[in-house]
Amino acid sequence: MTLPDIAVVVPAIYNSALVKKNSTDNDPWGLEFTKTNTAGGGAFKVDKWTPGTEVIYFRNDDWRSGPLPKLKR
Repeated sequence: MTLPDIAVVVPAIYNSALVKKNSTDNDPWGLEFTKTNTAGGGAFKVDKWTPGTEVIYFRNDDWRSGPLPKLKR
């Protein structure tokens, strides 16, 4: 189920410190920031993002929280 989950960008894990740093009084949850910026972490990084069209990920070779995925992109 990992690949189908990666293809759906709705469920996401964000770097809370980065989102909080970019939140405002009008946007206390930082949702506007996350609409146009990446703020995640994990085994993959975003290579290309066209909202509503595609997301292309590439392997984060610096990730150390488990074995690296075999897929590079």
